Amino acid sequence: MNKRDTQTSIEQAAHELIERMGDAAITVARDRAELLRQSDDKRDHDQALRLLTAVEAQLNLKGSIK
Repeated sequence: MNKRDTQTSIEQAAHELIERMGDAAITVARDRAELLRQSDDKRDHDQALRLLTAVEAQLNLKGSIK
């Protein structure tokens, strides 16, 4: 999977998380990133941070977060 595909997948995952959780998606993504920060899997933590960033960006575009 190339970088563009990975970014598209992350953006799609963020969109789906927001669809399911609404504004709570940011809390879910933040909690997941924190949980993975404590693990030894840096790649999963990095992906969780990228998902959190995508969720924040999409909610910001919707005007849900200031």
